[in-house]
Amino acid sequence: MTAESSGQPPVEIRRRLLIVTLGLAGFAAATPAAFVAALLRTSNGTLPEGLHVGDIDVGGIAPADAVARLDSIWLNYLANPVSFELDGRLWRPSGTDVGLYVEYRSALRKVLAAQSGGGIAQRVSAWPAAAEDSLAAVRFEPEVLRNYLLGIARGFDQPALEAQVTLLGTDAAQVRPGRIGRVVDIEAAVQAAGDLRNLAKPGRVIGLSFREDVPSVSTEDARAVLDQVTGITGAPLWLMHNGRGWMITPESLREAIRIDETDTGPVPTLDFTRFNELFTLIDDTLSSEPHPKVFEYDEESDRVLAFQPGNAGQIVEHTALEQAMAHAVTTENNRVVEIPLIILNKEFDFTQNPLGIRDLLGSGHSIYLGSMDYRMQNIAVGAEKLNGEVVQPGDTFSFLDRV
Repeated sequence: MTAESSGQPPVEIRRRLLIVTLGLAGFAAATPAAFVAALLRTSNGTLPEGLHVGDIDVGGIAPADAVARLDSIWLNYLANPVSFELDGRLWRPSGTDVGLYVEYRSALRKVLAAQSGGGIAQRVSAWPAAAEDSLAAVRFEPEVLRNYLLGIARGFDQPALEAQVTLLGTDAAQVRPGRIGRVVDIEAAVQAAGDLRNLAKPGRVIGLSFREDVPSVSTEDARAVLDQVTGITGAPLWLMHNGRGWMITPESLREAIRIDETDTGPVPTLDFTRFNELFTLIDDTLSSEPHPKVFEYDEESDRVLAFQPGNAGQIVEHTALEQAMAHAVTTENNRVVEIPLIILNKEFDFTQNPLGIRDLLGSGHSIYLGSMDYRMQNIAVGAEKLNGEVVQPGDTFSFLDRV
């Protein structure tokens, strides 16, 4: 039975229909690589005159010849686009090893689909010249090249040795000297390789070189840290409030020192958790709850019936205290810190009352349990007459007159 009698289109017509169908699909999704290669080998006709893939002219030749020409150039280049030499050894990486990838077969297939007759393909007519640069999908990832070079460098690098300060107990320290090293100059090699998408002589050799690797912490830096430790522990540190205070000895300061690694190098600092016991004692001494004043005055008898000074309440500001301590230990002449306090209730008015009394100057008490009757009588009478008595400004208080 012939194709015509079976209702099937002739072979040549089926082939053209297949090309048109692939042309439409090619604009939406990629075709498997093996199928693309087979299509290019079996396609009739030639590619448009003046068609270039990158800098390579493939116009006016058959698709299979175009692929052969491109393969002869690109495959050889991709096998070893660049080589590296160091210390008498040579490395010949492939394009994939150094992040170079090329794909042009699918692009040629789209050109063929655009030339084929039938339906929408006729309206496409020809592959636009402006799109020629995109026919070869060439991608270069410099980071892959860097990683490849780092693999080479691992066998040759001698990194710098950082200087280090080690505290030994509470009375000694040790400095480990730093050392300048040498490492493979990766960035110089990447710059010498350039943009590998640009075709060059396959396997061109780039000589790798070393650069000096300087430690971020030198021996001089470490010795300067040791000098700072000596300065911190050179004298006691005083924490004061209203003329009374607490002393931190040089030995206690030395026990609290730690070496912190920062972006600018090692820095000696104080571990303030070492002073928790002292901070608790200061809190217990200086902290107080707020309460308003109590003042009751009887004008008729000119006596104060009740009086208690007010208190705004206060607590120690620990963050500010630690900052002040950290600054004070770096100085030689001023190692006294005034303990900062936070006032809890500034709205209380503790000074105003009708008589202008601000403070309780003194108080007294006596235990007379078991005393003679006359003593108990005298104390009771004296306390009743003296308690609440007001002494006006300029007056003289006389115990004999009052009692």
